[in-house]
Amino acid sequence: MKNGSKLVAKIDHAITALQAGKVAVACTDVAGSMSQVQSARGKTIPASTADVLLANARHVHAVLGC
Repeated sequence: MKNGSKLVAKIDHAITALQAGKVAVACTDVAGSMSQVQSARGKTIPASTADVLLANARHVHAVLGC
């Protein structure tokens, strides 16, 4: 799945950024992944799956203080 690869890449980049102490970059990556999921919701990502992914991303965003 094309979207899946892009989402994984964004999350991997966010993890790498966090490991390097770059919280702002991680926040940007998480926001980008949320945008991708919202765009794909009900299209290439089932709505129920997208809702779970978005809830988890919002939680990560809050924990990071984005």
